[in-house]
Amino acid sequence: MSKKKVQNSIDNIFQEIFTSITSVKNYELALENNEAVELLTFFTQHILDISNYHILYKATFIPAANKTVARVKREYLNSKYKQFISAGEIDLKESLYETIRLGYVGLSHKIEGFTKGIKRNNALLKKAYEIEGDFVLTDYLLDTLSIDLLNPINVPRLNKVRIISNAVKHNNGYPQMSNKEKDNIKIHMSWLDMDSKINIDPKNFINDIKFTIDFFEFVNRLVHTFTMLYITHQNVGTVSDKSLSMRAELITKFKTVVNLYTTLR
Repeated sequence: MSKKKVQNSIDNIFQEIFTSITSVKNYELALENNEAVELLTFFTQHILDISNYHILYKATFIPAANKTVARVKREYLNSKYKQFISAGEIDLKESLYETIRLGYVGLSHKIEGFTKGIKRNNALLKKAYEIEGDFVLTDYLLDTLSIDLLNPINVPRLNKVRIISNAVKHNNGYPQMSNKEKDNIKIHMSWLDMDSKINIDPKNFINDIKFTIDFFEFVNRLVHTFTMLYITHQNVGTVSDKSLSMRAELITKFKTVVNLYTTLR
């Protein structure tokens, strides 16, 4: 029996990104110059980085933290000084919860680096697609989709990551107490105990990373598709009714997915 071929994660990610580009009409524009290659590299590196982060936590950090929790529990139960120690289940699992809290800080930085990087690379995008004039991707997306999807605050699951990260960085893991943050917590994390450290189940954290990976991949498709839409429809007077109808249908499909990202909690 032949061995099952092990998939190469780098190849898989590159193929996903390449497929999203080549599925767009006139995709050759996105691959024919150095700037285009640099833009492709930007998306590949960020998606690969967040995918590796997922593997790192799922396969290494969380199992290691669970082993530490098991050891601490065992030593606590067998300690001759146990009667002098007041430790509940949450206290004994603090090393696991702290590992997850720090994971949210790293995840937040990766989200920020990706979304801000796209905005910062607007000039690169224009050169890659040979766009002249005052094209600004974020403005075009906002006008077309009626929401700034590249602002994590507008995506509840990503906003939750930001809230937890800020709590860890600025308040030792306790929820931030500013009125604005309180309102955000009520909307996105109503289950949270405002008087206790934020403790997230590892499975929920892994799901948040997977959600972020899906978001990165969707934004990759969104950027290339809508840039091509701009190029092919910037002179509406020369575009056929059929082409305009196809554009409207495509925008509607993307809006449906955008609505899911901006409402899921």
